[in-house]
Amino acid sequence: MGSTELEDQALLQFDRLLRRGELLWSENTARRIYGDPFDFEFRVADSLQSKPIDTEQKKPTDNAFPESDGDWTLGNIGKDHKLILNKFCVVRPQFVLLTLEYQPQSDPLDVADFQAAWDVLIKLPENYMIIFNCGVKAGSSVGHKHLQIIPQPRSNSRNFFAQLREDENEGGIDTVPGAPFKHAAYPLGKVIHGERLEEVYGNLRKMLRMEKDQAHNVLLTRQHLLVIPRTKAWIEMDGSTVIAGNAAGMIGLVYSWSEEQFKAWINYGPMKALAEMGVPKSP
Repeated sequence: MGSTELEDQALLQFDRLLRRGELLWSENTARRIYGDPFDFEFRVADSLQSKPIDTEQKKPTDNAFPESDGDWTLGNIGKDHKLILNKFCVVRPQFVLLTLEYQPQSDPLDVADFQAAWDVLIKLPENYMIIFNCGVKAGSSVGHKHLQIIPQPRSNSRNFFAQLREDENEGGIDTVPGAPFKHAAYPLGKVIHGERLEEVYGNLRKMLRMEKDQAHNVLLTRQHLLVIPRTKAWIEMDGSTVIAGNAAGMIGLVYSWSEEQFKAWINYGPMKALAEMGVPKSP
C-alpha cells in the first residue's frame, strides 16, 4: 500500500521540525536478530537518550506533551483525543495519540480510545500499528494517557505477527506457539468500531486472568488486537546498563538508545528478557 494523505502531511511537518532542530531523529538501520519462535528487529537511536522517563507517574501534569501545537499537531481525533508527532523518534514519522483531558496512563483503554485509535490506523498505510503501554511496568514513560503509532516490524515470515496461529486450547484466539510469555490476539473481522474493540479487549484480559490493575501492553493492527500482561519494564544489568522493553519490544521490535544497551540485550538473550518482563508461560 502506498502513502496516504495523513502520512504525507505528517512527513511534511516532521521534516520542517527536523530542519529547525526541534524534533530529534537520525538515520538508523534495522538489525535482524534470529530468535525462537520469532525474530527480533533492533534499532539503535541516540534520539532516545534525551527522552524523559517518569518512573513514578503518580501525579497529573498539565504539560506532559508541551510540543503539541503548530507543526507538532495533526489535529483532534473525535472529541477526546489529539494526534501529534513524537519528539523523540527512531523511525520517520512516529505519532502520539493523547487524551485532551488528563487521564492516568495506568487506566485501561476505553471505547473512545479505541475509536480514536482505529480512526487513525485506517488513515495510514497498512504497515502501521497502535501500541499502548498501560502502566510503568508495561514500559510507559509518561503518566498522561496516550497511545503511539509506529510501523510494524518489517515484513518477513519469522516476525511475531507472521507466527500467530489459532490456539488449540482457546478457540478463536491466536497465539505464537512456543513464545515464553502469556499473550492473546484476536483476529479482527471487517466491521470494526470502538465498542467492539473494547469488548474484545475485555475478553482477552479475562482469558489471560489478569488482575484489574495489572500492567499490560496492547497492540492493534488492521488484522489483530493483541494483549500482553507484564511484570516489569526493565532488567538492570551490571553498572548503569538497563534492558528496557515496551509493547513493541514484547513482539521483538526493540528500540535501543545506545550500542551498549543493544549489546546488553544480545548478551542477556532477547527471548529470555521477554519471558522475564512478561508473565512466563507454564511449562
